Amino acid sequence: MASKVEEIKYDSVELEDITIAYSWCRSRRRTLGITVCKDKSVAVRVPLRTATKEVRAFVTNRVEWVLKVWKKLDKRQTPQQQGYVRGAVFMYQGGTEACLAKRSGMGSCKYCNLIGKEF
Repeated sequence: MASKVEEIKYDSVELEDITIAYSWCRSRRRTLGITVCKDKSVAVRVPLRTATKEVRAFVTNRVEWVLKVWKKLDKRQTPQQQGYVRGAVFMYQGGTEACLAKRSGMGSCKYCNLIGKEF
């Protein structure tokens, strides 16, 4: 039998044209807490004896804050994956170094050596 602490529940709150889906669980804590992750998922942790309607009211009161965090996450630039090609510039020990890529027999870049430095 699973204890109350471990059970994760899912719910959503709708305001005007916005729906915020969230997961929540009871835990051994004294205050209600809300977290927005990088993937924009919302997680809520509440004390053990908190009623479900209190959880919904808490999330409803924090809708503006959640939307503000979502906007910040939208503005963040996702780092692009940089490939190991000849002449590419990488950060190395606080400075920048040019990349000298060595190819394996199959033609793919097996490893990268920095000019004057080897890994």
